[in-house]
Amino acid sequence: MSEATAESFQLGWAPPDRRWLWRFLSGKSYTPEFLARTGLFSEVPRGGEGRSSLFADRIMFPIANARGEVLAFGGRALGEGQPKYLNSPETAFFRKGENLFGIEKAGPAIREAGCFHLVEGYVDVLAMHQAGVTNTVAPLGTAFTEQQVRVLKRWTASAVLVFDGDEAGTKATLRAIELCERQEVSASVVALPTGRDPADFVQAGEEDALRALLAGKRPAFPFLLDGAVTRFGRSGAEAKERVRDFLFPFAAAAASRLRAEEYLRQVAEALGASPEAVAADFDRWKARQRGRIRAAGPAADEGSMPPELFLMLALAANRDLFPGVRAGGVVLADLEDARARALYVALEEEFRGVETGLDALLARLEDAGLREMVVRKAASGEFDVNPERIVTDSLRRIRQRSLRRDRDAVQARLLRLEGERADPAEVRELLAEKQHLDSELSKLGV
Repeated sequence: MSEATAESFQLGWAPPDRRWLWRFLSGKSYTPEFLARTGLFSEVPRGGEGRSSLFADRIMFPIANARGEVLAFGGRALGEGQPKYLNSPETAFFRKGENLFGIEKAGPAIREAGCFHLVEGYVDVLAMHQAGVTNTVAPLGTAFTEQQVRVLKRWTASAVLVFDGDEAGTKATLRAIELCERQEVSASVVALPTGRDPADFVQAGEEDALRALLAGKRPAFPFLLDGAVTRFGRSGAEAKERVRDFLFPFAAAAASRLRAEEYLRQVAEALGASPEAVAADFDRWKARQRGRIRAAGPAADEGSMPPELFLMLALAANRDLFPGVRAGGVVLADLEDARARALYVALEEEFRGVETGLDALLARLEDAGLREMVVRKAASGEFDVNPERIVTDSLRRIRQRSLRRDRDAVQARLLRLEGERADPAEVRELLAEKQHLDSELSKLGV
């Protein structure tokens, strides 16, 4: 990256000495209590030297909101340090799933261009901006989230996805397309050569080649359709059915029936099938998905499985959804089941930048039975179909249970006050609380 780019994004460096930052800021008269709340230091002081820094021997990327206010930091390890990228922990002001790297610089350019470019990482954002593509942002080391789509939609409803050409990039592209569809954001895709990202082009002095690839972006659904045909072929009924089944989830994610019908028309045309046949298959496919979701309730095959355990198992199989659930307010105290709490702790450690992957998650679980349950559920494919819906339904069940218990407690208190010379103000307060809880339950369909 050029010096001008580094200066524009205010890049910095964290020294290898983990005590340096504490000593430096303490020397600037910041109190230990304030520094402990910044998210820059370990939770437990060591000896008499204060807390150690989370970031050491790393290139530092300030993470700001759209107003340019720095909320957190991302650090990239130098050399072979692990994890390669590390972010500040979440605070009351910083939620990974709701913020984007580069948004403070990209916002005006997004509005002017009428679209945003989404890349995978911090260095890719710098590269795109250096190449003159300043309407570029990236998620914060986690999967792209629905909250981030909504943030970007404030500026535009048009996305250009520029993920790496490897397997992980392909998976990220598919998820981003589906999220954009749900939020009525029109997505296009730029196909980068396998093994290359925007930073590689800039480092090689090939900005013109990068801009040419960006200019050749393709609408998302035709991109998906061509990819499915290339992967499965269309010779024979079985190949056509695989193409159809791969594409149906994206048609189902479309926010409007009109758009879904257009996608189905394209599928029919590509497969040489009648639109009526494809539409009928789509309706049957949706009915099967609804049946699977109903069957995948908390009593699926674990008897009376607590909803929080079912939720954590779904998140273990779809770990990219955990940041959104965490940002939505679910905390350890909400989970009554000990197995669910153990899974939450393991997912939280992965979220904070420790070793990632299913094997690493299993290694953090002491209960052999729980490990076996996670493996079995992940391998069954039970949580592969519409995982966002499964998670949403589980969260609703947990919320319903909590509200019912609160309402029952208020009702019991009211009953105890009957016949007593109760304080009228206390009775009115309890009745108002019960009315509020009844209203909240009604919103959840209870």
